[in-house]
Amino acid sequence: MPSTTSFTYDELIAALDDWLEETSAEWTANQNKIVSLGETRLMTDLNFEIFDRVINGALTPDQYVQDIKPSDWQGTRSLHLQGLGGSGDSDFSDVVLLTSLDGADGATTADDESIFNHTLSFQNIIALTTSFQKFGTASLDATTGDPTNFIEIADDPAFQFGSGDWTIEFYVNAQDQVGGHDYINHADGGSGTNNWSVLNSNGSLQFGYSSDGGGSLGNFPFFGAMAANGVWQLVSITRSGNDLFAHIDGVKSGATVDVTGITIGGGSIPINIGSRNESGATPNISEADAYIDEVRITVGVARYTTANFTPSTAPFPNSASDGPRVYLERRTYEYCLDYEPDETLTAQPKYYAEFTETEFFVVPPPDIAYGFDLRQIQTPNALGPGNQTTWLGTNAGDMLLYACLIASDEFLISDPQDLATWRQSYGELVPARKLELRRQWRGDYSPVKEAARTVGLT
Repeated sequence: MPSTTSFTYDELIAALDDWLEETSAEWTANQNKIVSLGETRLMTDLNFEIFDRVINGALTPDQYVQDIKPSDWQGTRSLHLQGLGGSGDSDFSDVVLLTSLDGADGATTADDESIFNHTLSFQNIIALTTSFQKFGTASLDATTGDPTNFIEIADDPAFQFGSGDWTIEFYVNAQDQVGGHDYINHADGGSGTNNWSVLNSNGSLQFGYSSDGGGSLGNFPFFGAMAANGVWQLVSITRSGNDLFAHIDGVKSGATVDVTGITIGGGSIPINIGSRNESGATPNISEADAYIDEVRITVGVARYTTANFTPSTAPFPNSASDGPRVYLERRTYEYCLDYEPDETLTAQPKYYAEFTETEFFVVPPPDIAYGFDLRQIQTPNALGPGNQTTWLGTNAGDMLLYACLIASDEFLISDPQDLATWRQSYGELVPARKLELRRQWRGDYSPVKEAARTVGLT
């Protein structure tokens, strides 16, 4: 047998040629069919569990359409709703930036948990700290004394507020309240590209914005006084219709500003957290000198009114619904229709059916937007002249060779002794690899073990 256990399509054909010593027209004409039969045998015997894939999505209508090609899958195995029974965010689909700023002490990475999954780029020596946090494991330490240390998030059209509703909110623990300290902004010091900035000016909350979506910020209404240094407080700036207002820890702060006819947004500039962008003409200025945690920006929704509210005692939800996963029971489409024939009667879904090859159907119709995990079985790609390498060729080459040799007997006259040897070798290899793939024991099959992992798709 060849020393390698990894095969491209051409290498597999060459290896089969050597073993079979065949150059006949029948062999040449049936090469693809022999390889296909060998792959089918191998995949069946290995068990499709190693080709599981998980598709994540958001379930909003009673009939959710997921783009799954029939040739790619072998039937749905399970459907779970993500995080039920918790304090979910019914406006999660409108969140354009959400970061909990959690991580290890000194970490220089953090996730955007919104559906946009923006990259948070830590500049210079800005980092997380586990010494101070409102929620979770850490917060952003923006107390370095240098405004060139900040987080930058590349511009996205989703950040343009326009003239609609929006909400900016975050937790801050101020360490200095003398002078100006910018916390988060989508603004710079140049002209024509300014949007907005949330800052502390000598102990008072301010929101800077341009009046036309461009030009100088120009407008800096003062709201109320910030809390003393060393105290965590929730800062929220809201536009609702023509009203611009702020809350500190849920208490209305200062006056309501009339923003009738004002567009906020414009220009292609990044969001900065921890200091203010200065157009690249000079380094960033106005360091936050504070710890910052739990940043959320929602566009299209005014989360608050001018009334006071009680801040949540938990981090901002990172999905439409938080809490444990719930398994939906599989039923026929007819059963689901009989269970809840009225599409207007919404509730937490309980049953699902495979409606078509590319759709599934849930009842009752969802009452809110639920995240879901759809776990299904995916057929691995097949080797062919135009597809030289696949999972099987790379990780199960020895078994694939024997499977193809066995399949070749259907088209060629093989030596019975050779066929018996191939069957024996194949029969010895497959059970061992199946056990390894299922991780029931450890063996010297690390290439297969490392490759046989559930694939996550979005």
